[in-house]
Amino acid sequence: MDSMIHIFIIWENALAWYEGLLYDIEKKFTVKAVYDVSWSPQYFTNNLKRFYGDTLPKPFKKTENCGTGNFLVIICEDIHPKIGLRKTSIGKQYVNTNVYDCKISFRRRIGGDYPIHASINKKETDHDLTLIFGKNVQDFIKIWPEHWNGKIISFAKDLVGHNGWRDLNQLFYVLNSTTNYLVLRNFEDFPEIKNECHKDIDILTDDRWQILHILNMQLIDDEKGIKRSYVLIENKKISLDIKYVRDGYYDEKWSKKMLEKKILSKKGFYLPDEEDYFYSLLYHALIHKKTISNEYLSRLIRMGKKLSIEGISDKTTSFELEKILKKFLKKKNYKNTNSFSYKSTHNELNRMMNVAIHAWKEEGFTYLLRAIKSKIKKMIIDKK
Repeated sequence: MDSMIHIFIIWENALAWYEGLLYDIEKKFTVKAVYDVSWSPQYFTNNLKRFYGDTLPKPFKKTENCGTGNFLVIICEDIHPKIGLRKTSIGKQYVNTNVYDCKISFRRRIGGDYPIHASINKKETDHDLTLIFGKNVQDFIKIWPEHWNGKIISFAKDLVGHNGWRDLNQLFYVLNSTTNYLVLRNFEDFPEIKNECHKDIDILTDDRWQILHILNMQLIDDEKGIKRSYVLIENKKISLDIKYVRDGYYDEKWSKKMLEKKILSKKGFYLPDEEDYFYSLLYHALIHKKTISNEYLSRLIRMGKKLSIEGISDKTTSFELEKILKKFLKKKNYKNTNSFSYKSTHNELNRMMNVAIHAWKEEGFTYLLRAIKSKIKKMIIDKK
């Protein structure tokens, strides 16, 4: 098995054990670099929320346990990793048991509420390095020496994206290493944001909560008084519309398949393959918008001809496109999410209750009431 890169974080409240912990890490792994990291005290809790995401139910308690001062990040390589199942805070996972067991032994030695962190698999290492340093493992390896030279490097920056994103390239670079996503449509002009007809960026993910923390999303009232999520990109408030595999936007089975088949564009972000792009755009126009604009019609005809879809020509009408969509859904055994058969097997009330409970725990009761009020207002406007 190939070697694996991992990180250990010794938060401020565990620094008294630093020498002994580092000694044990050096016995088991090859240390590549050690960083002395400092975050702004006023942003420390928000950094922790973004770093741990949904696995952090009590961020202020975690801040107390970690401390808000400098902490050490030890980057190491395990030459002989051992992959096995372990019970973690998010359920059973396949992890490098060498690192996982080492982390647990450190926590037992120190006591308290986990002032030690370690990345336990490749996915978590990429996530952690990218958020802390703005570089994924692949790019970080290029600057590391074979062995640590004994010098601790100072690094004084909050998590990448804490005050907005430099541009779309930076945002997608981080998403590529931290979560499972794709951009659904209207990405032809990326990385520039200049399409005035489609100002939202529509993202599909199977990561319901983590992606919101990673993006550092904020809320703003639009011109209709409805709360919209946005992120700062190039100092502009860009609306991001996050869709989840189980939210009924597309059939759950189809959403999962889209993410499974996604492709990395030459511009550095994930998007649907050509077939899913055509049919998901067609579904969006007919089912979500309930009408096809001239712009969408010409685009769909152009895409359909390229894919050699039967029944597509310059004279194809909206009615004929409806038949093409129904044929595709039937062939793939995907459902119209507005249909009774789909809703009867995907309980919308349960989903909304779960979302509400999570919002209450994460942001408080006042936030939940504002969100419910905004949702009702949006439903009234959509109905009109």
